[in-house]
Amino acid sequence: MATYTKDFDILLNEIVADYTAVIGSPVAEGTIVWIKSACLASMLWGIYQYQQYIADQPFLTTCTTDNLNHWGSIFGITRLQDEIDSDYANRIITFLRNPPAGGNDNDYRVWAQSIRVPIYEQESFSPDNVNLTYSEIATTQGWAMHDSTGLYGIPIPNTVKFSSTGTLPAPLEADKIYYANVNEPTSWGLKVLQVSDTADGASVTLTDKGTGLHTVTPQETATYGYKNVTIDHAVNGYVVIYGYPSDANVWTLPHYSEIESKMLTKFNQLKNCLSSVVLVAYPEMVTMVVTVSNTALAEQIRLDITQFFRDNTDFEIYRERIITLCVNAGDPLATTDQAVYGQFGYFPVLSSLVIKDQNGNVL
Repeated sequence: MATYTKDFDILLNEIVADYTAVIGSPVAEGTIVWIKSACLASMLWGIYQYQQYIADQPFLTTCTTDNLNHWGSIFGITRLQDEIDSDYANRIITFLRNPPAGGNDNDYRVWAQSIRVPIYEQESFSPDNVNLTYSEIATTQGWAMHDSTGLYGIPIPNTVKFSSTGTLPAPLEADKIYYANVNEPTSWGLKVLQVSDTADGASVTLTDKGTGLHTVTPQETATYGYKNVTIDHAVNGYVVIYGYPSDANVWTLPHYSEIESKMLTKFNQLKNCLSSVVLVAYPEMVTMVVTVSNTALAEQIRLDITQFFRDNTDFEIYRERIITLCVNAGDPLATTDQAVYGQFGYFPVLSSLVIKDQNGNVL
């Protein structure tokens, strides 16, 4: 929310100056006149703040979260658990600009952008899925995170719980939190789960397969959705949706086909038709160097560029877009190192932002 341009101290000084002009002598701090001036300045500042709050509420991009939720409920636009205010506001604005029209391209786009699916889901498995030799459980979903270097990193979600209709594989305990743990996977299509007692510990050694039907439940609630959507009707009668992910941190190759399948299922629940989901396969990790002329603006420029990449819906970002951010922050002489960031078909993700002064010193 924007704030009134004059802060309390400015208002107080102005009021005290007015009193000084009237009574003809300085107003000392702590006197009755000064105390009355402070009360008046506080009241005036509060009034302006509340007026600013009121002025912000009619607009989707500036209203409070509660009022944004009220806007969404009026138009029947459901807000999902982890959706941030700006993304939710953009969906409502898109709805207002392009109301439902019986299944045209924009309807498909709106439906696609509203879909959110969990990164990991609860899964049941039988004793036959337990491999005692490697102390691992065969699954239908991948559990390892693939990072930008091409190596597997810490699995997500990093905590799970188990339950069973019979007895769990020993020594697993029901309702105890375990850490997902993958040791040196050998293939991209990794669909096995190992667990440990601690975040950085060795895998729990399984000594039997248990009995009954077992269930593993992820403890994290992260979900995944579309960030940008393009519609194509020209593929043998299929509706093809091109998009890329709302959160690059969870867009990892072991999840690729799983997320496509989940989204396709949910999409067909919205519209009974032949359809296909096509997502861009990889993020492009962008390293950017920005040179500023005003070092006092470095952190603001860093924040603005980072936010811009988070909200970006373009496959390519041109130098001029970055320079404009710097100009808007107050530095018209800032420069950046590349003419274009990203390439068509890959969505740019800011992996490293280095800000330097004009002498080459990293800020």
